[in-house]
Amino acid sequence: MSHHTPRPRRRSLLPSSRIIAIVCIALPLFLLGSIALLEVGKCHLEQSVREEMTFTVLLDPKTTDQDSIRLMRQVSQAPYVKDVTYITPAEAARQLEEEIGEDPVAVLGFNPLQPSLEVHLKSQYAVADSMAQIEQDFASWGNVQTMSYRGDMLQMIDENMQHLSMILLIVSLILLIIAIIQVNSMTHIMIYSRRFLIRSMTLLGAKPSLIRKPFTTYSIFNGLWGGLLAVCMILGTLGYMTQRNPLLIESYLSYSEVAIILGGIICLGILLSWITASISTSRYIRMDGGRIVMA
Repeated sequence: MSHHTPRPRRRSLLPSSRIIAIVCIALPLFLLGSIALLEVGKCHLEQSVREEMTFTVLLDPKTTDQDSIRLMRQVSQAPYVKDVTYITPAEAARQLEEEIGEDPVAVLGFNPLQPSLEVHLKSQYAVADSMAQIEQDFASWGNVQTMSYRGDMLQMIDENMQHLSMILLIVSLILLIIAIIQVNSMTHIMIYSRRFLIRSMTLLGAKPSLIRKPFTTYSIFNGLWGGLLAVCMILGTLGYMTQRNPLLIESYLSYSEVAIILGGIICLGILLSWITASISTSRYIRMDGGRIVMA
């Protein structure tokens, strides 16, 4: 009596290969989305830093309170001004006393400080290239003696932000190239394993669009799942960072911006998968039988 040892069934590689493809799509998309969030956060940080810089406009000592208030209203109407505050000589003396711990009026016997305006500019105007024109505008107004600000700090902010933007742009381009290569490789492997099926359908007279449809549909869903996985990874990272710093999103990111970036990541995954699947399938549709066997 013969005994037959049952052969173990070979497990299908399709589920595992599809999971690998989805993960390979998700990883570069996750990094691209993270870089996009960093760029948005950098823009908000830059805007906050520029708008918090104080530009002090010293007025003529003989300027009356009424003239100063009238000038303050005039300055506040300028398109590049975010807000302006009038500082009287008495208020300036109190601020100086808080800083040095000694009353300057008591020491000198008189108040040596001038009335002034503390101006905060809108972020797009608080750049070194715009300051010359803004200084000319202030100088043209009556009772303005001089305008003082940290020009070196403004120049440093400009240079640092330009360098950071360039670094993020280069990293984004590299990650985009990696994403294209990853998606193209995984899609090409999937279609390569079915090249004989494509050839058979071509010989039977099937239209190229009909042949491409199942492969592009399969790849589109891979891109969709890869994009969704990348979104989950980004949301998990944001959730972890928000737990450590609850004001992170409110300070440097808005929910609408995060939603746009996450939606863009999903669309990018779908688009890259569809394009690479269409190109790879069309290549084997046009390829003759001999080349398909040797491919």
